[in-house]
Order: sequence, then structure tokens, then C-alpha cells
Amino acid sequence: MDSVALFNWLYILLGIFLLAIYIIRAAIKRSKIKRWPSTIGEVIDIKEEMSRIGMTEQGKRSRIYAPIVQFIANNRTVVGDDGIFFTSSLFPYKIGDKVTIYYNPVNISEFLVIGEKKGIFRKLRNELILLILSIGLIVIGTVTLVGINYY
Repeated sequence: MDSVALFNWLYILLGIFLLAIYIIRAAIKRSKIKRWPSTIGEVIDIKEEMSRIGMTEQGKRSRIYAPIVQFIANNRTVVGDDGIFFTSSLFPYKIGDKVTIYYNPVNISEFLVIGEKKGIFRKLRNELILLILSIGLIVIGTVTLVGINYY
């Protein structure tokens, strides 16, 4: 087997591995959303940080944002963010927005913020990226491998 064919198999195997990760992560998130109770919360502030990855066109680190929400669960008021950040162009929230919150009834500090407009896509965005990447790697590896064997 030559090195080109080996790299094609590597693409295929990497794609299958990423696809397996996608399936597991998506199943875990869907399971949480189905099992956890929900409540309505409010965006009370916006957390801003510098991104650890990615740069702007000017070569500067970009800013990312997360909604800080307040909600009541198990007769306690919870204030915090769910750890999911957005760039400014994709940030869907404003202070005062009402959002659906799914929370862990055992540990209410663990929760997911679901905006009314972009909820499910937002929560599954990373899984969708993994799905597209894994399918792309499998297709590229397969097409080039078949092309090599064809000629």
C-alpha cells in the first residue's frame, strides 16, 4: 500500500471516529434536554471574554459573549452562564430576553440556556460541525481512494 492510499484510509478512519464522537455527544445532549425539567429565565447580563482561538482579520484575538441568566429552580434563585460563548455576530441575546432553561434537578448550577429563536441549533452546533467534518473526511478519503484504485 503506497503512502497516498494510507492517507486516504487515515481520512476515512478519522471521519468515522469523528462521526462516533458526534453521535455520542448529540445523544447525551438530547438526553439531558429530554430528562431535565425546564423553567423560564431572564438574561440579566452579558459575559465578555477574549477568545482563546481564532483571530480577527486585523490579527487580534476576537471577543466572545455568553448570556448570564437568572432563574428559579427547586425554590432557589440561580445566576450564571452555561459556558457556551458566541462571537458578536452570532450572539442572539439581549439583556431582558426571556429564555428557556433546562437544569439538572440534582445540581441546579448545571444548566443549558435555550433561546426561543435559536435554541436547538445553538445547543447542537458543535455536534453539527463534527457531523459535517466527519462526513467530509469520509467522502474525501473514499473518493480519492477509489480514484487511485480506478487508474
